[in-house]
Amino acid sequence: MTFLSALPLSLLYLSLGGQSITPVHVFLKAGVMASAAVPMFAVLMAMPFWPALMLWLATLAGLAAFGVLLSMLQRPFYGKAPSLDQLLTFVTFFQFAALTLWLPALLGLATGARRLHGVAPITFAGLLVFGLTPLLGLWVTQWLTDTRTGAEWVLAGPGL
Repeated sequence: MTFLSALPLSLLYLSLGGQSITPVHVFLKAGVMASAAVPMFAVLMAMPFWPALMLWLATLAGLAAFGVLLSMLQRPFYGKAPSLDQLLTFVTFFQFAALTLWLPALLGLATGARRLHGVAPITFAGLLVFGLTPLLGLWVTQWLTDTRTGAEWVLAGPGL
């Protein structure tokens, strides 16, 4: 299910970035995004850290191998013969995963400690609320000052 959700996100990412939309490019982005399901599964199943890490790396390796196969299958449709240089797609998959997943991996490592495991969700929720509230206030202020009445109300202050 995570991969099905990642497909439209991958298409949107590629189209907004002005990149070519080929099956391999879509799979590269969607596969990396879908691999985020493995840590979620590991947390839900209360897996120990090292087996969960090995499962995630095995999933990434399987997805990368499928990416190589997909690139070889795609090549004849573009009028080219498959070649051995397409094996580098395996390495490219891991490079893209490293560029994309470094922050979620860092958050996973930071909140994975036993002492922080119980308080991490509430702390993260508090950081989101208190971190996004000033941005929301800025947007509301900009929206209010688009009209004369709203600008007067903002400048006079509510209740004055």
